[in-house]
Amino acid sequence: MAYRRFDKAEIDFPRQLRGVCDTVYAKGNLSLLDAANPYLRLVGVTGTRVATHEGLAAAEFIGAKVAENHGILVTGGAAGCGFAAAKAALDAGGDVVIVSGCGVDVAYPASSKPLYDAAEASIGAPDGRALILSLHPDPQEGVHRNSFPARNELIAALSSTLFVAEAGTPSGVLSTARRAAEFGNSVVALPGSVFSPAAAGAHELAAEGTAELAMTLRDLEARVRFASLGYVPFAELSSAQQDRVMSADPTLRRSAAEEGLGLEVLVADEDFGVREAVAFKGYGLDRLLNDPSGYVRYIVARQGYRLDALVDDPFSEVRRAVAEQGFALDVLIDDHINAVRCAVAEQSFGLDKLADDEDPEVRRVVRDVLRRHRLTVDEWAELNPEKCASGDERRPEQLER
Repeated sequence: MAYRRFDKAEIDFPRQLRGVCDTVYAKGNLSLLDAANPYLRLVGVTGTRVATHEGLAAAEFIGAKVAENHGILVTGGAAGCGFAAAKAALDAGGDVVIVSGCGVDVAYPASSKPLYDAAEASIGAPDGRALILSLHPDPQEGVHRNSFPARNELIAALSSTLFVAEAGTPSGVLSTARRAAEFGNSVVALPGSVFSPAAAGAHELAAEGTAELAMTLRDLEARVRFASLGYVPFAELSSAQQDRVMSADPTLRRSAAEEGLGLEVLVADEDFGVREAVAFKGYGLDRLLNDPSGYVRYIVARQGYRLDALVDDPFSEVRRAVAEQGFALDVLIDDHINAVRCAVAEQSFGLDKLADDEDPEVRRVVRDVLRRHRLTVDEWAELNPEKCASGDERRPEQLER
């Protein structure tokens, strides 16, 4: 098989997509979405398909700079800004994730075929530089108008920072940017002339507080570098910033971590609040996996990192976070902490068993989930035998009804 299916119950399901979709299909270098690698920096670029010269130049600049700073570019890869950014990144020796609105084998539009060829060449190659991602199980699935909102949501979720190269109004680019902000990801837009319809979308995003504006070329380059690295190395900080990182005041050190300053120093800080801030930035999760602070490990679990190592964590909040990621539900359904079992029920797992749970709060969650599905426990179990905790003992003819 030339492509790979990822289900959310698997440990290597892309952590950025947990809670967004249940299944995705990928083709190319799968390590570009390695859920166990905390150092992957996915930087998105979106923009209009009918772009101006300035919009294309901006997309190309961002794509090349992401590659130069060892980030991974995420884009839809279609005509206009998406294709320009992806091609520039590949030409600069960078890595690219193309989120397709079609099946993984369908290059749409046809002008995007070079990107799909790069993904084809990356299959099984550890140094492959491209990956195609899709929600469609059929690799030959063609284009559908309603495929693109879901495609755009994946781009929004994957991009730790999303750059809007150019956008008019109305535009699907704006909904992608707003969704990225809802996911808690940064959005940066490039301004333009007030007389240019192609710049109206960027100005609207800035006016409503969804996006920050990159006001100069130097500002844009710095933002792309930060997005690609995820932090500013200690050696590149100003003397004042270095003083904050090394300050005796943990409040100052924590604020430095929250800004992404010197994380390679602060990851070993003696104050657990500082280490929490580092974990929130997604840095050093491999080192923080066994942190003595349960709340630091909780943040690591919330990042979707190494859930297999955290499913037996002694701190119940960590196990609850694992359940909220949809992982090891068959194990956590028997957890002795009610909040963990509630999280399992919220995932629509084991409702047949949890409907009779000893804790009224767990039973309330089950009722709420069933009410959302408009089903009884028996109806739910009949439709979802694979999610039953007590085993499905009904006769085959009952399941066929």
